[in-house]
Amino acid sequence: MKNLYCESCGDLVKKCDDDAIKVICSTCFMESVNRDFPLKRRDDKTKSGKPQGWHLRKQYVHSDGTVYEFGIEKEELKNTLKPTEIKIEIKKKLTKKELEFNRLDIINDIKKLKKKLKTESTPKKINKINRDISKKQVELSKLK
Repeated sequence: MKNLYCESCGDLVKKCDDDAIKVICSTCFMESVNRDFPLKRRDDKTKSGKPQGWHLRKQYVHSDGTVYEFGIEKEELKNTLKPTEIKIEIKKKLTKKELEFNRLDIINDIKKLKKKLKTESTPKKINKINRDISKKQVELSKLK
């Protein structure tokens, strides 16, 4: 093994093969790759004007009257149906205080259920309480 200098920038490249005459360091190699194959940005994608998952719907009618069934255009149904209404649901993000209050409520519910579990004697009720506790624990883990 020998050490050679990079052909482009002159940096030392360690552990080169004994038969090697010229070498290129990893930095220069990556620069040449990026020059030859530049990364395309996601902004380059053109929007179709259709909602997400339109091709997965059983039937989707675009605002221009074109009818699609599972993403395949049906010419014979064009301009025969009303455009599909898209319902956009915006989920409200909880603040830190609201999350903490919800967390504390669930913890208190679990404590109450555990107290109730100690007093119960029938297996049916014990199993129901255990199920409720596990459901609350799942809810709690989702809040973290």
